[in-house]
Amino acid sequence: MTLSYQNHYHWQNHGKNLSSVADRYYEPTSAAEIQHIVQTARQQGRKVRVVGDSHSWSPLAVTSDILICTKRFNKILDISTDPPRITVEPGVTVGDTLRAFMQHGVCLPMNVDLPTLTIGGAVSVGANGFSKRWGTYSEFVEEVELVDGTGEIRQIHRERDGDVWRAVACSLGLFGIFTKITLALQPTFNVRVVNRKIEMRQALDDAATVFAQHDYAQYFWFPFNREVTLQTSDVTDAPATWTKGKQRRKDLNGWFETVATHVVKPLLLGFPRITPLFARFASDSMKAGVEVMDQSENMLLGEWINDMVPSLNASVSFSPGDDCAPLRTAWFDAVDLVEANAKAGKYPANLAMNTRLFGKNTALLHCIAGDANDVTCNIQITSFNNPHWDTFKNDLMARWLALPGSRPHWAKQYQDLPDIAGRLRAVYGDNLSTFLRLRQQHHFDPDNIFVNPFLAGLFFNEPYV
Repeated sequence: MTLSYQNHYHWQNHGKNLSSVADRYYEPTSAAEIQHIVQTARQQGRKVRVVGDSHSWSPLAVTSDILICTKRFNKILDISTDPPRITVEPGVTVGDTLRAFMQHGVCLPMNVDLPTLTIGGAVSVGANGFSKRWGTYSEFVEEVELVDGTGEIRQIHRERDGDVWRAVACSLGLFGIFTKITLALQPTFNVRVVNRKIEMRQALDDAATVFAQHDYAQYFWFPFNREVTLQTSDVTDAPATWTKGKQRRKDLNGWFETVATHVVKPLLLGFPRITPLFARFASDSMKAGVEVMDQSENMLLGEWINDMVPSLNASVSFSPGDDCAPLRTAWFDAVDLVEANAKAGKYPANLAMNTRLFGKNTALLHCIAGDANDVTCNIQITSFNNPHWDTFKNDLMARWLALPGSRPHWAKQYQDLPDIAGRLRAVYGDNLSTFLRLRQQHHFDPDNIFVNPFLAGLFFNEPYV
């Protein structure tokens, strides 16, 4: 088999904080092609990493050797209603699946907010939505087919394969390259989506009650505002009020905002003291209102996201506790740090902070051994790149990671934190040990061809530098 590839391919992630020159870059369209690439790489003693939409801010995919992109390996292979299931190739996007769901009367009962993410990427890192009942993308995996480090095809099934499934379902590409993914779905339903403005202190004081009362809930805050936007969504039998016309207007506004980011970012860099004014304007753009829509339409962002000026992102997950006290600590750690920087004439955070709960997870690298909590809290903060972001992000992550059981989102920025490898090894503990033991015991990657320097530093040797 002869496959075309690009030599010395200059890769950059969407956030533009990562780049590399891959010696060979492939865009395969079949499992057989991936087998050939892996087998050849193994014979030549080379490394292989995989990207989808390149939306990760951590160096999971960075390589100077062989890089595979799944964007052309992107067919929906099957979708059924009894039982509700979808089987896809790894390059299928979240947006592709949402459109298919609506055509077939099924849904994933949680949504991530990026329709351009690939399913392969979302599963590999355990991308989460905002439902206290439902876990991450990994938790919906019924079966995966992958090419292991010897070039062989394996099928891993949730019910049949137990702990191996728990390892593979959120495996960061360390067990192999996904070639087929089957997700369990639900019959579709409508949700009543309410956006409201609430004074920040009051909103956080009431967070535990709000999360308990609603099927879905998440909070948004733009720096220097005293109000937050609370979005709640609840399952309803009411007929939809969201129309194609409203969706078109939302898309049009999204494209206008996209264009605006290319004007705003240079202004914020040149005149950082206007950041509070911009943040208040951005907060006002999240309008209060009520709509009823199909679950698959409850998506904050649109296809325009890839044309926006890229942002950077720091995020952690932890137990919210019975009264959301850890959430309040994390939230006001960020607020206090933003305000302290402003007093010093620095404006490192200029986009939204967001928090939500997601449901119980069983994938080894997405839960804490012995954790009896049924829900996990996630908090993230975003910003256009600027000279003060890295220092701010590192200071904030140090505070966030001090929370009990706190760990970074695998796809967000944490790679340059002091002793992050030690922190991750400690927090995942027995789960990480089991993950690595299963990988070795079942010979998924006997020559470590899927291990890049970043992952080697996190899990296999001295900390990554």
